Amino acid sequence: MADLAPGARVLKAFNSVPMDWIQNYSDSKPRTVLFISGDDELAKGNLRTVLEGIGFACVDLGSLAVGGRLQQVGGPLAGLNLVLQGRFPI
Repeated sequence: MADLAPGARVLKAFNSVPMDWIQNYSDSKPRTVLFISGDDELAKGNLRTVLEGIGFACVDLGSLAVGGRLQQVGGPLAGLNLVLQGRFPI
């Protein structure tokens, strides 16, 4: 896909999240983990800021070539329903 849009900042996210889940805007919904991938670190940082601001917990999988394959349909992370319960103390 990125090859079809030279110069564009292509990111991959939401590709395996069902639409019925996205349409649930309730405040009681747990923070869902959302995988993001892309080759442009600035663009990924901007997307992360927006997505975390609306309640997602983003996990950066790296480049489109590596992370994109992990989350595409048929990949090992596609369709997982993960929620952030909290963070371990560091």
